[in-house]
Amino acid sequence: LYMIEHDPGARDIWEYNLASHYDKIGEYDLAIKYFNICLKANNTVAYLGLGDVYRHKKEYETALAYYEEAKRHHLYQADSQIRSLKREMMFSRIVKR
Repeated sequence: LYMIEHDPGARDIWEYNLASHYDKIGEYDLAIKYFNICLKANNTVAYLGLGDVYRHKKEYETALAYYEEAKRHHLYQADSQIRSLKREMMFSRIVKR
């Protein structure tokens, strides 16, 4: 707890990990809240996390927007996430027919 209170870097990591945990257990609103806190601290990796959350919520257009924002911040994982999401979106449209 001391590290989190006195080291901003440790706090940023803790908030990001908490957001990821909430995403994994399906607490999407809390995940979004903590990823947004990360963004306010200039942790641009949170764009990928937000993309993942919205993808899990099946809000594909919002997920794509966050992945595109991650790409604008030169996060190399964004390209593969975008390609994968576009395939998922295409499959989702086919299944709905």
